[in-house]
Amino acid sequence: MWMPSKLVTSLSSLALLASLSAAASAETFEELSASARKLPDASLLVFPFADACKLEGDLARRACQGIRASRQTALVGKRWVTTASGGVGFGKFDLKGTLPVIARGCILCVASKPQGDAWFIVNKGALAGEASALAGPDLGFVNQKVADEAAAAKYATEMAPQLATELVFALTADKPVGKGGASALTAEVLAWRIVDRCTGDVLASEPDSAASAAPSGKPENCGGQVGRPKDVPKDDGLPVVLSRWEVQRGMAAVRGLVQECHKKYQIPGNANAVVEINSDGSVKSVSLKGDFVGTPTGTCLIKVVQQAKFPPFKKGPMRVDYPFILR
Repeated sequence: MWMPSKLVTSLSSLALLASLSAAASAETFEELSASARKLPDASLLVFPFADACKLEGDLARRACQGIRASRQTALVGKRWVTTASGGVGFGKFDLKGTLPVIARGCILCVASKPQGDAWFIVNKGALAGEASALAGPDLGFVNQKVADEAAAAKYATEMAPQLATELVFALTADKPVGKGGASALTAEVLAWRIVDRCTGDVLASEPDSAASAAPSGKPENCGGQVGRPKDVPKDDGLPVVLSRWEVQRGMAAVRGLVQECHKKYQIPGNANAVVEINSDGSVKSVSLKGDFVGTPTGTCLIKVVQQAKFPPFKKGPMRVDYPFILR
């Protein structure tokens, strides 16, 4: 049934508002992605916008333009889940011994050129950079502990093919924007997480992830093994130390309480919890680094992390650094 273009646009806007409203009420990345359509390649969304309808004959061109407009409108407001192309970047190593691992503000970060012109899909907001690096504002980051600048460079080089950003998003407009000879579709990012393709570990997530991701890396980029590493050797039925997975699982149990600290004081920021774990799995001590040292939010975070429980292990206590992003 034919509808006026203004009405179609209004209905599309209402669909997007409904999608964003549902996103605001969801608590985990998995809840948001469950109702989204899986998109194997974000460049597939570009084709209905990039098609110039260069056909012979006025009737054929008009028919193409009508189909193109209909397909464009149908895509706006729909919720998609995909892995961003080139979605992970690395910041500068600082004197505190950290290297930021960044979720970039783009869904299609590497240009798609369906008809020769460069196209991107970016997070809505002010566009920055030249045509070859068209992107919206960064989504967030997590600090990786490294020994020195050389170790930071090595980590970035080795982990670049291993890390990825998974996103849930919706296109916000059926008209592309242009800059420097390139075109971009704008999108509202509803959820994102940085994942390790080899192990499935989640490095950072907004909102929180309730589980690890499905490993999707190639063996040649993962030291020949895709999936969680084998268990740490055990002695008398107990591991010698906790594995990275066991630490993450223990900390995941208090993530909800961490977010309650943020809701209580309403101050965004980043914190690294330095946690000392006894061999019986209890928390011996907690200290903080980052934005909340000596603040009410920081006091709340310390009390919450002290409640974490871990599996018992043989050689304790052990110390771990665990990052939190409060948004």
